[in-house]
Amino acid sequence: MSMPEWTPEQFDLVLKQGGPRALIKHAQSLIAGLDCLSVTLRVRAAGHKVHFYHYSSFAPAWDQRYIADKLFDIDPSISKSHHPDSHCHGELPLVWHSRLFDEAMPLCETAAEFGISFCHGWSQSIFDARQNSTVVNVFRSHGPISAKELYEHEAWVLLLGNRLHGALYKHHLPDICSPAPAPSLSPRELEVIRTYDELSSAKRVAKALSMSVSTVNFHMGNVRKKTGAKTSMAAANRLRDHDLLEHSPPPDKGL
Repeated sequence: MSMPEWTPEQFDLVLKQGGPRALIKHAQSLIAGLDCLSVTLRVRAAGHKVHFYHYSSFAPAWDQRYIADKLFDIDPSISKSHHPDSHCHGELPLVWHSRLFDEAMPLCETAAEFGISFCHGWSQSIFDARQNSTVVNVFRSHGPISAKELYEHEAWVLLLGNRLHGALYKHHLPDICSPAPAPSLSPRELEVIRTYDELSSAKRVAKALSMSVSTVNFHMGNVRKKTGAKTSMAAANRLRDHDLLEHSPPPDKGL
């Protein structure tokens, strides 16, 4: 049985669910033919501390055990999925094969206690600009994944994973840190940092905004000072957490 065609409205519903369990329940309804779904969110907090969250279509007790026993450390669907700092493309699927879980027996034995068997499926990785990531596993216990099935549904699963990543990150952000108040930037500073976030170069920003490189650097220095960031990219990420990088009409001319 293959997954049905999905509509934009079905994807939009993912964002309207009340919490992680409701999100997963709705997402599972979109993967008919694969039966099983798990999502592991990895968030890098301040000080480089990493937080993991795990949700699946199985009992909540399994999800809690997965985190408590740190099974993500030996889960090949996590360790062998492509990371943004590797030489592999982060959005390529990891198709499961018969020996993928051979070196993760504690994971398989613990999963068996909950009636879970990792057999036929694939893993899809999603990354954001803050280097947070989500691995989505879609699988079933009977029947291999054909090349045709993967080809037809890989993009849909990637899109679904992006929706889940955004919703789960937003849900857990208050647990991870209590963000400082949003910095007060001038309209020109906002314009410069938003343009820098797109172009990643002071020279390109200067050309795009018809100003000198020294003026761009002046504004970027103010942005870094106000956000407490050491680099312009870090400043952009902090502003993104406050939803300040959404683009708006350009300000009036002048400094």
